[in-house]
Amino acid sequence: MNRRISHAAPRRRIRPMAVAAVGLALLVLASVAVARSGDDTRNDHASPGQPLTEANAPADAPASDVPQQVAVEVSWPTDLTWTTVAGLDLPVSATAGPRDFAAGRARGFAQTPSGAVLAALHLLVRTSPQVGPRIWGPTLREQVVGPDVAAYIDAVTEDYAVAQEQLQIPYGEPLSPIYASIAGVRIDSYGPQAASLRLLIEAPDGNGGVARAATVVQVSWTGTDWSLIAPPRGDWSTVRALVGPAVVRSYTPLPGR
Repeated sequence: MNRRISHAAPRRRIRPMAVAAVGLALLVLASVAVARSGDDTRNDHASPGQPLTEANAPADAPASDVPQQVAVEVSWPTDLTWTTVAGLDLPVSATAGPRDFAAGRARGFAQTPSGAVLAALHLLVRTSPQVGPRIWGPTLREQVVGPDVAAYIDAVTEDYAVAQEQLQIPYGEPLSPIYASIAGVRIDSYGPQAASLRLLIEAPDGNGGVARAATVVQVSWTGTDWSLIAPPRGDWSTVRALVGPAVVRSYTPLPGR
Protein backbone atom coordinates (compact mmCIF):
# COMPACT_ATOMS: atom_id res chain seq x y z
CA MET A 1 0.00 0.00 0.00
CA ASN A 2 1.48 3.34 -1.06
CA ARG A 3 -0.89 5.74 0.67
CA ARG A 4 1.18 8.64 2.00
CA ILE A 5 0.69 9.51 5.64
CA SER A 6 -0.60 13.05 6.01
CA HIS A 7 1.40 15.55 8.06
CA ALA A 8 -1.32 18.16 7.94
CA ALA A 9 -2.40 20.13 10.96
CA PRO A 10 -4.60 18.15 13.37
CA ARG A 11 -8.34 18.40 13.09
CA ARG A 12 -10.06 20.86 15.39
CA ARG A 13 -12.14 18.16 17.07
CA ILE A 14 -10.19 17.16 20.18
CA ARG A 15 -11.03 13.71 21.47
CA PRO A 16 -11.61 13.38 25.24
CA MET A 17 -8.64 11.85 27.07
CA ALA A 18 -6.65 11.89 23.82
CA VAL A 19 -3.31 12.39 25.56
CA ALA A 20 -3.92 10.06 28.45
CA ALA A 21 -5.53 7.25 26.50
CA VAL A 22 -4.07 6.99 23.01
CA GLY A 23 -2.47 3.72 22.01
CA LEU A 24 -2.88 0.49 23.93
CA ALA A 25 -4.25 2.23 27.01
CA LEU A 26 -7.24 3.33 24.92
CA LEU A 27 -8.19 -0.31 24.42
CA VAL A 28 -8.90 -0.55 28.13
CA LEU A 29 -9.72 2.96 29.30
CA ALA A 30 -12.46 3.51 26.75
CA SER A 31 -14.26 0.50 28.25
CA VAL A 32 -14.07 1.59 31.87
CA ALA A 33 -17.34 3.51 31.58
CA VAL A 34 -19.10 0.24 30.79
CA ALA A 35 -17.89 -1.33 34.01
CA ARG A 36 -18.82 1.73 36.04
CA SER A 37 -22.36 1.54 34.69
CA GLY A 38 -22.66 -1.96 36.14
CA ASP A 39 -22.28 -3.91 32.90
CA ASP A 40 -19.04 -5.67 33.75
CA THR A 41 -20.26 -9.14 32.89
CA ARG A 42 -19.36 -9.03 29.20
CA ASN A 43 -16.64 -11.45 28.27
CA ASP A 44 -14.50 -11.84 25.21
CA HIS A 45 -16.52 -14.55 23.50
CA ALA A 46 -16.37 -13.46 19.88
CA SER A 47 -15.32 -14.78 16.54
CA PRO A 48 -12.27 -13.16 14.91
CA GLY A 49 -12.98 -9.81 13.34
CA GLN A 50 -16.28 -9.32 15.15
CA PRO A 51 -17.13 -6.99 18.03
CA LEU A 52 -16.57 -8.61 21.42
CA THR A 53 -20.03 -9.07 22.88
CA GLU A 54 -21.87 -11.94 24.51
CA ALA A 55 -24.04 -12.19 21.41
CA ASN A 56 -21.10 -13.39 19.33
CA ALA A 57 -20.12 -17.00 18.84
CA PRO A 58 -17.78 -18.56 21.41
CA ALA A 59 -14.07 -18.12 20.83
CA ASP A 60 -13.62 -21.82 20.07
CA ALA A 61 -16.26 -21.82 17.35
CA PRO A 62 -14.75 -22.14 13.86
CA ALA A 63 -14.57 -18.84 12.00
CA SER A 64 -16.26 -18.99 8.62
CA ASP A 65 -13.57 -16.91 6.93
CA VAL A 66 -10.67 -19.07 8.17
CA PRO A 67 -12.00 -22.67 8.01
CA GLN A 68 -8.56 -24.28 7.90
CA GLN A 69 -7.39 -22.72 11.15
CA VAL A 70 -7.49 -24.45 14.51
CA ALA A 71 -7.04 -23.23 18.07
CA VAL A 72 -3.61 -23.98 19.53
CA GLU A 73 -1.93 -23.55 22.89
CA VAL A 74 0.49 -20.66 23.36
CA SER A 75 4.03 -22.00 23.75
CA TRP A 76 6.73 -19.43 24.43
CA PRO A 77 10.15 -20.06 22.84
CA THR A 78 12.89 -21.01 25.28
CA ASP A 79 15.32 -18.44 23.87
CA LEU A 80 13.39 -15.29 24.85
CA THR A 81 15.10 -11.99 25.44
CA TRP A 82 13.42 -8.60 25.83
CA THR A 83 13.24 -5.20 24.24
CA THR A 84 11.42 -2.09 25.45
CA VAL A 85 9.16 -0.17 23.05
CA ALA A 86 7.17 2.87 24.18
CA GLY A 87 7.63 1.76 27.78
CA LEU A 88 6.43 -1.80 27.19
CA ASP A 89 8.64 -4.86 27.58
CA LEU A 90 8.18 -7.09 24.54
CA PRO A 91 9.59 -10.63 24.16
CA VAL A 92 12.05 -11.39 21.37
CA SER A 93 13.18 -14.80 20.11
CA ALA A 94 16.14 -15.62 17.89
CA THR A 95 14.15 -18.51 16.43
CA ALA A 96 10.62 -17.05 16.27
CA GLY A 97 11.45 -13.37 15.75
CA PRO A 98 11.64 -10.55 15.27
CA ARG A 99 15.12 -10.80 13.77
CA ASP A 100 15.35 -7.37 12.12
CA PHE A 101 15.16 -4.22 14.25
CA ALA A 102 16.55 -1.76 11.71
CA ALA A 103 15.19 1.78 12.15
CA GLY A 104 13.08 0.75 15.13
CA ARG A 105 11.10 -1.75 13.08
CA ALA A 106 10.25 -5.37 13.89
CA ARG A 107 10.54 -7.81 11.00
CA GLY A 108 11.55 -11.39 10.37
CA PHE A 109 9.03 -13.60 12.19
CA ALA A 110 8.86 -17.38 11.88
CA GLN A 111 5.89 -18.99 10.15
CA THR A 112 4.85 -20.71 13.39
CA PRO A 113 2.31 -20.04 16.14
CA SER A 114 5.04 -18.44 18.27
CA GLY A 115 6.08 -16.27 15.35
CA ALA A 116 2.50 -15.16 14.81
CA VAL A 117 2.08 -14.24 18.49
CA LEU A 118 5.31 -12.25 18.56
CA ALA A 119 4.36 -10.49 15.33
CA ALA A 120 0.99 -9.49 16.78
CA LEU A 121 2.62 -8.08 19.93
CA HIS A 122 5.32 -6.11 18.14
CA LEU A 123 3.23 -4.80 15.26
CA LEU A 124 0.38 -3.70 17.53
CA VAL A 125 2.74 -1.68 19.68
CA ARG A 126 4.67 -0.30 16.70
CA THR A 127 1.47 1.04 15.17
CA SER A 128 0.62 2.86 18.39
CA PRO A 129 0.85 6.68 18.25
CA GLN A 130 3.28 6.61 21.18
CA VAL A 131 6.20 5.26 19.15
CA GLY A 132 6.20 8.28 16.83
CA PRO A 133 5.75 8.50 13.05
CA ARG A 134 9.30 7.39 12.26
CA ILE A 135 8.22 3.94 13.41
CA TRP A 136 4.44 3.80 12.96
CA GLY A 137 4.66 5.44 9.53
CA PRO A 138 6.65 2.75 7.70
CA THR A 139 5.13 -0.01 9.84
CA LEU A 140 1.62 1.00 8.78
CA ARG A 141 2.63 1.32 5.13
CA GLU A 142 4.58 -1.91 4.85
CA GLN A 143 3.41 -4.29 7.59
CA VAL A 144 -0.35 -3.75 7.86
CA VAL A 145 -2.82 -5.31 5.44
CA GLY A 146 -6.56 -5.67 4.96
CA PRO A 147 -9.48 -3.55 3.73
CA ASP A 148 -9.28 -1.12 6.66
CA VAL A 149 -5.63 -0.07 6.32
CA ALA A 150 -6.49 3.47 5.18
CA ALA A 151 -8.88 3.96 8.11
CA TYR A 152 -6.23 2.68 10.52
CA ILE A 153 -3.62 5.05 9.11
CA ASP A 154 -6.05 7.96 9.48
CA ALA A 155 -6.85 7.00 13.09
CA VAL A 156 -3.21 6.68 14.18
CA THR A 157 -2.23 9.85 12.36
CA GLU A 158 -5.03 11.84 13.99
CA ASP A 159 -4.40 10.44 17.47
CA TYR A 160 -0.72 11.31 17.19
CA ALA A 161 -1.44 14.83 15.91
CA VAL A 162 -3.91 15.54 18.72
CA ALA A 163 -1.54 14.27 21.41
CA GLN A 164 1.43 16.06 19.84
CA GLU A 165 -0.45 19.35 19.93
CA GLN A 166 -1.59 18.90 23.52
CA LEU A 167 1.81 17.74 24.75
CA GLN A 168 3.58 20.48 22.75
CA ILE A 169 6.30 18.22 21.37
CA PRO A 170 7.99 18.55 17.95
CA TYR A 171 6.46 16.53 15.15
CA GLY A 172 8.21 13.20 14.80
CA GLU A 173 9.09 12.71 18.46
CA PRO A 174 7.63 9.79 20.42
CA LEU A 175 4.81 10.50 22.85
CA SER A 176 4.80 9.59 26.53
CA PRO A 177 5.08 5.86 27.37
CA ILE A 178 2.10 3.57 27.05
CA TYR A 179 0.34 3.35 30.41
CA ALA A 180 -0.91 -0.17 29.84
CA SER A 181 0.59 -3.64 29.68
CA ILE A 182 -0.02 -6.83 27.71
CA ALA A 183 -0.70 -9.41 30.40
CA GLY A 184 -1.62 -12.50 28.41
CA VAL A 185 -2.30 -14.12 25.05
CA ARG A 186 -4.79 -16.66 23.72
CA ILE A 187 -4.66 -18.14 20.21
CA ASP A 188 -8.18 -18.66 18.84
CA SER A 189 -7.05 -20.12 15.53
CA TYR A 190 -3.82 -20.68 13.65
CA GLY A 191 -3.00 -21.72 10.11
CA PRO A 192 0.11 -21.29 7.95
CA GLN A 193 -1.45 -18.27 6.21
CA ALA A 194 -3.35 -16.53 9.01
CA ALA A 195 -3.78 -16.47 12.76
CA SER A 196 -6.29 -14.91 15.13
CA LEU A 197 -5.50 -14.32 18.77
CA ARG A 198 -6.55 -12.24 21.73
CA LEU A 199 -4.38 -10.00 23.82
CA LEU A 200 -5.27 -9.38 27.45
CA ILE A 201 -4.45 -5.74 28.14
CA GLU A 202 -4.35 -4.10 31.57
CA ALA A 203 -4.41 -0.39 32.39
CA PRO A 204 -5.16 1.78 35.44
CA ASP A 205 -8.89 2.41 35.77
CA GLY A 206 -8.52 5.89 37.26
CA ASN A 207 -9.74 4.78 40.71
CA GLY A 208 -6.59 3.05 41.90
CA GLY A 209 -7.59 -0.27 40.38
CA VAL A 210 -6.89 -2.12 37.15
CA ALA A 211 -9.17 -2.52 34.13
CA ARG A 212 -8.70 -5.50 31.84
CA ALA A 213 -9.81 -5.83 28.24
CA ALA A 214 -9.39 -8.49 25.59
CA THR A 215 -8.72 -7.44 22.02
CA VAL A 216 -8.84 -9.62 18.91
CA VAL A 217 -5.64 -9.20 16.88
CA GLN A 218 -5.15 -10.96 13.55
CA VAL A 219 -2.06 -11.47 11.42
CA SER A 220 -1.63 -12.68 7.86
CA TRP A 221 1.33 -14.41 6.22
CA THR A 222 2.37 -12.38 3.19
CA GLY A 223 4.79 -14.93 1.74
CA THR A 224 7.89 -13.76 3.60
CA ASP A 225 6.63 -12.47 6.96
CA TRP A 226 3.60 -11.88 9.17
CA SER A 227 1.66 -8.65 8.71
CA LEU A 228 -0.92 -7.13 11.04
CA ILE A 229 -4.51 -7.06 9.76
CA ALA A 230 -5.98 -3.61 10.38
CA PRO A 231 -8.92 -3.61 12.80
CA PRO A 232 -12.43 -3.05 11.42
CA ARG A 233 -12.86 0.60 10.40
CA GLY A 234 -9.36 1.20 11.80
CA ASP A 235 -10.79 1.09 15.32
CA TRP A 236 -9.64 -1.44 17.93
CA SER A 237 -12.72 -0.73 20.03
CA THR A 238 -14.76 -2.78 17.54
CA VAL A 239 -12.94 -5.94 18.65
CA ARG A 240 -12.47 -5.19 22.35
CA ALA A 241 -14.38 -5.94 25.55
CA LEU A 242 -13.81 -5.80 29.27
CA VAL A 243 -13.11 -9.17 30.88
CA GLY A 244 -13.57 -10.51 34.38
CA PRO A 245 -11.38 -12.77 36.54
CA ALA A 246 -12.85 -16.01 35.20
CA VAL A 247 -11.92 -15.11 31.62
CA VAL A 248 -8.48 -13.82 32.62
CA ARG A 249 -7.53 -17.30 33.76
CA SER A 250 -7.98 -18.64 30.22
CA TYR A 251 -5.05 -16.55 28.94
CA THR A 252 -1.42 -17.62 28.85
CA PRO A 253 0.57 -14.99 30.76
CA LEU A 254 3.55 -13.34 29.18
CA PRO A 255 6.67 -14.85 30.74
CA GLY A 256 8.58 -12.82 33.29
CA ARG A 257 11.52 -10.84 32.07
